Amino acid sequence: MKQWYGEYGDLIEAVIANNDDMALGAIDAMQEMKVSPLPMVVGVDATAPALMALKQGTLIGTVQNAPDMPAVLLKLSLALAMGEEIPDGIQVQDHHYVWLPYHKITSENAEHVQTLVP
Repeated sequence: MKQWYGEYGDLIEAVIANNDDMALGAIDAMQEMKVSPLPMVVGVDATAPALMALKQGTLIGTVQNAPDMPAVLLKLSLALAMGEEIPDGIQVQDHHYVWLPYHKITSENAEHVQTLVP
């Protein structure tokens, strides 16, 4: 992030990270560089540190699906262990990715989020 900011500066309007740790790392790097205001930064997973950053206003948003994930994975695991077909409603891609819809998490709903990733 430091290299990108050094190269592109204020042209960076948003950072979309593939997980919350990367998003928080980008925020830390820009804060070390005294970037103000920070561009919009978004992550994935709704980890506990990300929820804190949402409340502090440094992270704009994150996404996750903690409420459905355990039940879907258990249902899929049991079906596969029993030699059954993948249950209806479970989307599996390339024989090893399970796709679930994500839920948007912002400062407005962060306090009601159940997190699976500490």
